[in-house]
Amino acid sequence: EMWNPNTNISEDCLYLNIWVPQRLRIRHHGDKPPQERPKVPVLVWIYGGG
Repeated sequence: EMWNPNTNISEDCLYLNIWVPQRLRIRHHGDKPPQERPKVPVLVWIYGGG
């Protein structure tokens, strides 16, 4: 706790919001091997503010 030496808080938390196109969410591909499943784009956004 170098930056906040006198506080009893921790910032060890992670919240994820995941958006999936509805057309891919409707289809279920659980029975297909991974090579045959459609790939979808993933966006990772690291917000630097508090």
